[in-house]
Amino acid sequence: MIPTIEKNSVYKSNTPSVFKELKNYSAVVWQHELSIFEKEEISQLINQPNFIKIDVKGDTESVLKYLQQHFNFPNLKEHVELLIHSFVSQIENDKLRLMLSIVDTDMCRKFHTDIIDYRLVCTYFGEGTLFVLPENEKLMETSDECIEQLEVGEAMLFKGALSSSKENPALLHKSPIISTKKESKRLFLRLDTLNFGLEI
Repeated sequence: MIPTIEKNSVYKSNTPSVFKELKNYSAVVWQHELSIFEKEEISQLINQPNFIKIDVKGDTESVLKYLQQHFNFPNLKEHVELLIHSFVSQIENDKLRLMLSIVDTDMCRKFHTDIIDYRLVCTYFGEGTLFVLPENEKLMETSDECIEQLEVGEAMLFKGALSSSKENPALLHKSPIISTKKESKRLFLRLDTLNFGLEI
């Protein structure tokens, strides 16, 4: 008898078309490698003493307009805009929240799922988000080898508790601990769906 092989619950690809596969998975990852131009702008942004966190919510048009007016890094902005369009095309909702900030503290220290429909994360500088495939959650009790980590520039779109199902459960994830590391800050992008007016 041929054994049944369960599919991976996270799908990865090096093209942005990977986001179209979300309906069949708990999460999808675009394995994007930052260009030299994006890296140069990220370095400039990280070293700006007066960088203010971008935190804006609304429909796609208003969020994109805000970026055009307040974010003067053309190559990085183009990448963020692509992620916004990819995000909105999959969530069946034109309203979102965008947060782009320099993180220098430990955020979500424990593995958790989000009480939200969908979230997209991308770390442009520093350590990426940690996550565990739903089918490997039980292995966490005995080993850390099942824990995966996003690389710099990789974008992951995943399901929260409000869009999960038995076949595609919400993704367990957490922020990396950076307070004890030599490189103790991150440039972190987060896109969220807005659920019933609730701010997450």
